[in-house]
Amino acid sequence: MAFDDEEVLITGANLSEDYFTTRQDRYVHIRGGGGGGREGGREGGGEGGRTKSLAGIYHELIEVLGRYAVSPLVALSQEPGSIVDFHALKTELTTLFSSTPSSLPPSSSGDKNVCWAMPTIQCGPLGIRHDQALLHALLSSLPPSLPSSPSQHLTLATAYLNPPLSFLQDLRTWQQGGREGGREGGQPQQQQQSQLQREGGREGRRLSILGPSAETHGFAGAEGVKAFIPLAYALHEQRVRKHFHPSLPPSLPPSLYRYTRPGWTFHGKGLWLLEEEEDEGGREGGVEGGKEGGREGGREGGGVALTVAGSSNYGHRSFERDLESQVWLVSGEEGLLERMREEKAALLRDSTLVGGREGGKVEEEEEDVLLRGHRKVWAPMLTTWTQGLL
Repeated sequence: MAFDDEEVLITGANLSEDYFTTRQDRYVHIRGGGGGGREGGREGGGEGGRTKSLAGIYHELIEVLGRYAVSPLVALSQEPGSIVDFHALKTELTTLFSSTPSSLPPSSSGDKNVCWAMPTIQCGPLGIRHDQALLHALLSSLPPSLPSSPSQHLTLATAYLNPPLSFLQDLRTWQQGGREGGREGGQPQQQQQSQLQREGGREGRRLSILGPSAETHGFAGAEGVKAFIPLAYALHEQRVRKHFHPSLPPSLPPSLYRYTRPGWTFHGKGLWLLEEEEDEGGREGGVEGGKEGGREGGREGGGVALTVAGSSNYGHRSFERDLESQVWLVSGEEGLLERMREEKAALLRDSTLVGGREGGKVEEEEEDVLLRGHRKVWAPMLTTWTQGLL
């Protein structure tokens, strides 16, 4: 993340040499982001009543973290100054983000409002689950200010696919209608499923998940113990597929993509929620030869759209172990919506649809390659044991 007084560059990138050459990453540049928070107190309170910009919020976040940072040498010395007061750190972080309103006034281009932005934070070890709570609310009960048409497309991108069970359950809930318990508008889940079957199995809510292939994984080519990591994440991908087994509702599993650009590694991450209009070709219309031919299976239309950018990989580490921050962006401005669609489509164009039209041949070949010989015995067990570390 980088920022000055008025602009913020949101990215989850590690600024290494390959990031600037052969690493597919993602960033969002936000100009303006003038505020809804109040310096010195909660929204609508505080002394002086000065507004706080998005850049100002992140400036305060860095200041808070800096006050509690210690060098590795000091941390290992066990001297009095090496002990971090995590309770005080949690209090400051909670105060900073609780004084931020549920959404910020939109960034602007000239006199035209462009986008609503809301920063979030997540730190499982401190019990701060701001981003996770908002994600759960989005998936379990879709707010009226977000896409409300019956045809919606949710795309999730992660460099390290290891989602906790609770998140997978939230994704299934969203597919079943976006209401906890599988209800939407009072309609039982079983009744919704029968209606979908009568309509030829066409879902109103489609889910796509994008991650790296074994060749484009960040640890591809590593030696020693690290050489196991791409295999472990491939097995977690297998776990995700099994969670959305076709015999279970919803009747159609998510579309799973692997980034397959030769010579590159994949570190892109984020979330897109877009309204979609089906074309005459249906959901197969955009797929050719196992590749994404543009907008998957239809035309993504206008309305209101959401994208999330930041450091989270939506995996176990992001939810339970690391300090993460994201910016949620909601807009109905057509120019920005088109850029959201183009960004997502560009990632999918360099990706392969798992299974494609070949009835699952791609995923079977991948498993045969990765789980040869003795790996079939120890790899699944080691992956399960290390799930909380990945």
